[in-house]
Amino acid sequence: MAQNIWIWFKTPPAQLSNEEKNLFTASSFGSLLGFIAHLLFLFIFIALDVKLLAYFNILSILIFLGGFFSTRVGRFGFTWVLMTLEIMIHAALATFIFGLNSGFHLYLLGTVMMCFFMPYSIKMKFLLGFSVSLLLVLLLLYAPRGSSLEHITPSINHAFEIFNSVTLVTMVMGFCFFYYSAVTQAETALSEEFDRSESLLHNILPPPIAHRLKNNEGTIADGFPACSVLFADIIGFTVMSQQLAPERLVGMLNDIFSSFDQMAGHHGLEKIKTIGDSYMVVSGIPHQDGGHAQKLADFAIDLKAFMEEYRKTRAIDIGIRIGLHSGPAVAGVIGKNKFIYDIWGDTVNTAARMESHGRPGEIQVSNLTKELLGSGYDFEDAGESEIKGKGLMKTWLLKSKRPH
Repeated sequence: MAQNIWIWFKTPPAQLSNEEKNLFTASSFGSLLGFIAHLLFLFIFIALDVKLLAYFNILSILIFLGGFFSTRVGRFGFTWVLMTLEIMIHAALATFIFGLNSGFHLYLLGTVMMCFFMPYSIKMKFLLGFSVSLLLVLLLLYAPRGSSLEHITPSINHAFEIFNSVTLVTMVMGFCFFYYSAVTQAETALSEEFDRSESLLHNILPPPIAHRLKNNEGTIADGFPACSVLFADIIGFTVMSQQLAPERLVGMLNDIFSSFDQMAGHHGLEKIKTIGDSYMVVSGIPHQDGGHAQKLADFAIDLKAFMEEYRKTRAIDIGIRIGLHSGPAVAGVIGKNKFIYDIWGDTVNTAARMESHGRPGEIQVSNLTKELLGSGYDFEDAGESEIKGKGLMKTWLLKSKRPH
């Protein structure tokens, strides 16, 4: 039973933000400590026959109980104002009755600190802090040193001074711990958000390009004398888009392209973009690589095998058509609000033609790419194709990689 009450007490409502949860914790524990302290003071003042403070402490207990329940409903500002006003009045009354030697005015020092944790504007925090500080100065100037009551001896005041000093230190340490926890939590959240932003940026741009962009390098454009470009198109997807529900259609395309992304990463390639049901990837950019053609050819073979298996296991009528070409290209970042990393040049256009003029279920490569691949692969002569802007081009079908 007690454990359940404690869990209920310290657990904030789920709908609160992280900042509100911090305020909830501080307000709840502040109300609890205030309730316990004033309950203790009530018995002490009754024992000392100080009726005014005994009656006021009954009101104080009710105030801190009200502060706790106002915290439960999210009225943190109201809770903190209640606690501040109670401490100010209580400190002033106790100081004038027991004197400065009792140390009751010391609570105002902790209250000044508390003002700057309130969920208000800086102007409001300063106003409250100034009011508490002004009250403290007035007490130091006009409150008596000793008690105005004859039966309150210096030893009693000294005991109060020790108790109130220890309580103040505990209060300050509590606020310091709360501040440290809040700052640590904020730094952790900021670090996690930074990591998420970095991850998202690296999903859009290659890491070295993202680094240059963050350094405000200006126009980012590089020429690459040798690279290989691949285009892959999902055959039958357009027809299927007219038959499937949008959620299932997009889900299927996401499954396929996510698998492509994993394979591209495995082969050390750079995905450039997807356009509808078309997939574009490059090898040798942004890092120059002498084996760019071989890496892309291995990737193409894996794509073909994956789609054949996907078609069999899902029992759906789709396939793939792949085209490769090698040569120079230019790569860079375009756009301002929605920037992308893209590549341009005749090599890109020719690779796109290799795919669009290819055969379903096959990998068509240019003669230049075949020469780069050498004798490590098996090819089938595809004859000559009329390529827009290029005329007749000798092309080949990449069939498999020869075992070492």
